[in-house]
Amino acid sequence: MTVVLVAAMPVEAEALLARVVAAELQPEVAGVHWWRGTIGERDVVVVRGGVGLVNAALATTAVLARIEAWRTPELVVSAGTAGGIGSRVAVGDVVLAEECVLGDADARAFGYALGQVPGMPEHYRADPGAIARASELELACGLPVRVGSVVSSDAFVMRERAARLELDFPDTVLVDMESAAIAQVAHRHEIPFVGVRAVSDLVDGDANHEQFRLGAEEASERSAAVVAALVTR
Repeated sequence: MTVVLVAAMPVEAEALLARVVAAELQPEVAGVHWWRGTIGERDVVVVRGGVGLVNAALATTAVLARIEAWRTPELVVSAGTAGGIGSRVAVGDVVLAEECVLGDADARAFGYALGQVPGMPEHYRADPGAIARASELELACGLPVRVGSVVSSDAFVMRERAARLELDFPDTVLVDMESAAIAQVAHRHEIPFVGVRAVSDLVDGDANHEQFRLGAEEASERSAAVVAALVTR
């Protein structure tokens, strides 16, 4: 059994790989870099999929097609950083995504919910066993671990769009550019999913590029620490 860890940016993948024993780079598939190794006694695959919904879906699909021939994936994890939205999270918090939705999907004219892709669920719900471990992971890592909803979009969310998302999806605590796409692929493959994203910045804040970069480095480390704790459990 194998856990598949999908990250977008190099800094996110590197934080995961630092916790993987005997990480072995595999031949590229569709331009995607991926590694095999172990965390604890668990086989893991680390995927560096690239930024955005299409890159995330392509990378997850391509690697799952490769590994399903020799391993049964037991969990897909969307790992890395995200922007915090609203007052329920702070920079540095790690959020287990209990449900993900596509923020740009709008087929309400045909009777679907806002954020729902036709033929797909309204939300992609996380593996309940992973979500139930939030308190345990917080104690194990000494990091604030929250549970909340994630909206994914190909738009980098700034203050104006954040206000719109809070109205459209009031339960949202995180925004990112990959998790819902990864969750949809996992859903189609009938593999449990969870997002483990650390808050690098607040979408209504005024962080500049350098502050965002430094925030992403720390958030990547925090996400990876919680992912490693989750995998070993």
